[in-house]
Amino acid sequence: MDSKTGVSRLLHTLVPFMVMAAMQKGILLLCASTPIAGTDAASLLALLPAAAVAAALFRVRTYTPPEEETVPPLVPRSLRVCLLHGAAATAAMIAVMFAVSALTQGQATPYDLPAPADTRITPLTVLSLCLIHPLIEEWLFRGAFYGELRLMSPIFAILAQAVMFAIVHNTVDGMIYALAAGVILGILAERSGRLWPPIAAHILINARSLVCLSLLAEAPAARRILDAVLLTIGIAAFCASLIWKEAAETEKRGGENE
Repeated sequence: MDSKTGVSRLLHTLVPFMVMAAMQKGILLLCASTPIAGTDAASLLALLPAAAVAAALFRVRTYTPPEEETVPPLVPRSLRVCLLHGAAATAAMIAVMFAVSALTQGQATPYDLPAPADTRITPLTVLSLCLIHPLIEEWLFRGAFYGELRLMSPIFAILAQAVMFAIVHNTVDGMIYALAAGVILGILAERSGRLWPPIAAHILINARSLVCLSLLAEAPAARRILDAVLLTIGIAAFCASLIWKEAAETEKRGGENE
């Protein structure tokens, strides 16, 4: 890929992203002095139009891609592989939560943090965290932005979209977590070759956080059990994926030697 094409790809990705980030921040600032400040309504009010404009800008091609790409296309994997990698990615994001908590809160685990003052769950909260945000963010960051940038380099694309994903978060700990989660979800998109595994993992991790901060806010033991189960499943899935990969490679080598 020549430098002109690389710059075109960067601009094709960065312009929609920068417009989206600026719109989100601007709308949130406008909402800061209103009754909906800090609510799910304000979050959606900032996300939806910004994402719509970004998607529209991204679809406006400003260059002609080369006839032959130097990076091979994503290979859609089987359902079994997608599920195993998705479970492992979810466990990895939970582990990142613990690391970020230790880094920013001075806690070995997040279980010692005080429960939030308001633990009410509204239908809008569930809809926002478990459907709208995962679908839109994954389509943009692990779908559109990553899909474009990986034609330059998959590793660069994973890191770049993770940085962009972190920028649209508002707090320091949220940005640190989003950066690591963006890398994990980017790897998941690459390894699965499909978009639905990152969406499913994003939904699951948001649902886990929603449950822990509301229904289980006063039950740290139950939260420990939930996380232990998810981590165990993730570790087992990761080990199983390695075993099946090794078995497949051994079988392939055996077939080539015959």
